[in-house]
Amino acid sequence: MQDANIVVSVEQLRAVIPAPSPVVHRKVFSTLDESARQFISESPLIFVLTSDRQFNIDVSPKGDHPGFVRIENPSTLLIPERPVTGWRMASRISSKPEASD
Repeated sequence: MQDANIVVSVEQLRAVIPAPSPVVHRKVFSTLDESARQFISESPLIFVLTSDRQFNIDVSPKGDHPGFVRIENPSTLLIPERPVTGWRMASRISSKPEASD
């Protein structure tokens, strides 16, 4: 028996959440603009999403004092490694080279 609260199809999802508007689709960038860099540089928390080749997704919260993420350039963030979750993120990124492009 399927739980009525579990969404298993796009149709079920769209019944609850409408499709993203064109404005949302335009938010996809290959680099960070100045306002995104400023926001990240002042944030004590970020979420890193990675996926493996089978598209299994993992979201890892990363946090520390504001400024813990260094912004090397508009397309490169330097995030401190934490021993507890770092191995999983590193293995997913290394198995999917396009994640670091």
